[in-house]
Amino acid sequence: MKKVMAKGLALAFLGSLFMAGNALALPVLTMSDGTTTITVADNGVGDTANSVDGVITYAGMFGGWNVVMSMGTSYPAIGSLGSPELHLSSSLTSVNAPGAYGGTFSFTFEDNFTAWADLGGLVTSIGGDAAGAVSLKTYLDGVEIASLGVFTGAFSDSVANYGASPANDDLYNLKIAGVITHDSVGQASSFDASVAPVPEPATMLLFGSGLAGLAGYGRRKARKK
Repeated sequence: MKKVMAKGLALAFLGSLFMAGNALALPVLTMSDGTTTITVADNGVGDTANSVDGVITYAGMFGGWNVVMSMGTSYPAIGSLGSPELHLSSSLTSVNAPGAYGGTFSFTFEDNFTAWADLGGLVTSIGGDAAGAVSLKTYLDGVEIASLGVFTGAFSDSVANYGASPANDDLYNLKIAGVITHDSVGQASSFDASVAPVPEPATMLLFGSGLAGLAGYGRRKARKK
């Protein structure tokens, strides 16, 4: 009986360490040209930053693409426990692709989180400059919450999903996924994307009340003069 209890306690302890690790950030960046796939994790595996700090960086060539710079950030670099954020920025050029075509470059950046406060939802934003075409989607527990693009040239857009919330507040996944398509070699595209909590209505109400109070104070001060 004592051995069974000890084994149970040990498993529970290991489980708590696993959950704590997720809370502290275990983001993963995946990039593919349809033939070659590169996965970079925030544990030193392929991560040029080589640290578990919520930041992933990658630069290099694979397939028909030269990734000049790609950086993904998650908690604890940005956001907080209960208020998750993902941010991904990349700059890349299509090179030595077969024939006259640049090809397609797909990417995902995701993290598992172990806390969710009473948030009003999530907002997805993206901006950049595309020689070809760029599209972006975000997911919460595998469910699409936003779809932006297809963009060409200089672009900027955002969409808020006020009803977005996980089924389990203590364990859920947040993901950014996108596709870049070039129709010839030598083209370059860059983007900056994020998914973050939308301001809570109560917070916005307090903020509005504060602005109204400041405006009233300003009018009273002006009358005194």
